[in-house]
Amino acid sequence: MIRLNITLTQNSKNIMIIYIVSCLKILVNYFLPTSAEIAHNYWYPSFKLVDKVQQADGRYKKVYETIPATPYQRLLESPLVSDTGKAELKRRKGEQNPVVLNTPLTEAVERLLKLNREKASMKPAPGQEAEQAKAV
Repeated sequence: MIRLNITLTQNSKNIMIIYIVSCLKILVNYFLPTSAEIAHNYWYPSFKLVDKVQQADGRYKKVYETIPATPYQRLLESPLVSDTGKAELKRRKGEQNPVVLNTPLTEAVERLLKLNREKASMKPAPGQEAEQAKAV
C-alpha cells in the first residue's frame, strides 16, 4: 500500500509536468509569432554584431554597433529597401500599439504563475510524506 501511494504521487507529478510543458508549448507557439516578434521588431533596440576579430591567442572578439537600433530602424536606414517598402513599414508601425501587443504575453505569464501556485498548493508538506509512510 505504501508503494502504491508513492507511485501515485510520482505519477501525478509527472502528469503535472507534462501538462505544464504542453501549456508552455501552446503559449509560445500562439503568442510569440504575433505580439512578441512585432514588439521586438518595432520597439526593442539591440546591438547588432558587426565583426568578429581573431586575437593572437586564437580566440575571437565580437565587435558590435555603438548605437542600438530596432530591426525597423535598420530597415528604414537601409538603401536596399525601396521607398514604397519604407512607407509600408511606417504605415504598419502606426497601426501597432505596444501596450496592446504586450497584454497577451502578460496574461500568459499570469496563467503560468497561477498553474505554478496551484501545483505548489497540491504538494504535501515535507513532513507529511514521512508520517504517512510510518503510519502504514
